[in-house]
Amino acid sequence: MESVAGLDVGVKKSALCVVLRDAKSIKTLSRHRTATSPSAIGDWLGSQGVTRVGLEAGAQSSWLARELEKHGLSVTVMETRRQRAFGSYSKVKTDERDARLIGEALAAGLYTKVHVRSAWSQEVRALLGARLQLKRQVQQTRQFVRGHLRAAGIELGRASGKKWLVAAEAAVAERGGILGLSLTAMLSACRAVGEQVVVLDKEIRRLARQDGPCRRMMTAPGAGGQCRALRAIGRGRTLPRPDAVALAIGRPGPTRRHHQARRRPGTRLSLRGGGIAAGTSEA
Repeated sequence: MESVAGLDVGVKKSALCVVLRDAKSIKTLSRHRTATSPSAIGDWLGSQGVTRVGLEAGAQSSWLARELEKHGLSVTVMETRRQRAFGSYSKVKTDERDARLIGEALAAGLYTKVHVRSAWSQEVRALLGARLQLKRQVQQTRQFVRGHLRAAGIELGRASGKKWLVAAEAAVAERGGILGLSLTAMLSACRAVGEQVVVLDKEIRRLARQDGPCRRMMTAPGAGGQCRALRAIGRGRTLPRPDAVALAIGRPGPTRRHHQARRRPGTRLSLRGGGIAAGTSEA
C-alpha cells in the first residue's frame, strides 16, 4: 500500500494531507501546513516517505508541478470541476479539508489529469498575449482620437497605419487648444505603444523561423501571420484532428455555412489550404 498526499495551494500558505488506502477505507496519516514553496513542500513530503502528490489546477499549479518534479515527486494536476463534484458531499470548506479530499481522490483514482504546460509554452503565450494587449490599446487610442476629431469637424479619411498617425498629429497640431493638448498626449502614447508592438513582432518572427512545425505551417496557403502558427504550437497539447490544425492557424473549417453551401446551387465557399495545413501537422 502506497501513501499519497493532497496539496491545497494558497498564495502564502498551503495545506498538505497524507492518506493511505487499504482494501476497506482511506485513512489520514498526517497533516501539515507550510509556506507555498517547492523546497518546503518537497522536504516535508520527503520526510513522510511520499512520492505521489496531487493538486488542483490553478494559477500556480504549473510552476509548482515543475518544481516539485525536480525534487523527485510524481505530481498529478487535477481538473477542478470534477474535484469540486467529488467533494460536494461535505459542507465544510477549509484548506485542510480540501487537501484531504485531493489526497482521497488521488488514492482512489477519481480524478481527471490536466496537462501541465512547459515553461517555454507559457513564455510564448505571454509574448502573444502582450502583443495582443498592446494592439488593442493602439486600436482603442485611435478610435478615441478619431471620434473626438470627428466631433470637432475634422475627418482624416481612409488613411491607416503610419500615414493615419502622421495625418492625425498634423490635424491635432493645427487644432490646438485643450483638445489639441489632450489628443497630442494620446497620439504620443499610441506611437510609443506601436513601437513596442514592432519589437514583439520581431521576436515572434525570430521564434517562428527557429521552430520547424511553425515553418511547415507557414507554407500552407493563407495560414496568416507567424503569431498564429506560434499560438497553435504554444498551446502545449496535441490537436485532436486534422481539421483543428486549420482552425488553430486561422483557416476556416467545415462549419454550418459550408454544409449549407453544398445544398445551394451557385454558392461556393472555399476551404483552400485546409487540407495542406492538416498535412503539415502530420509531416
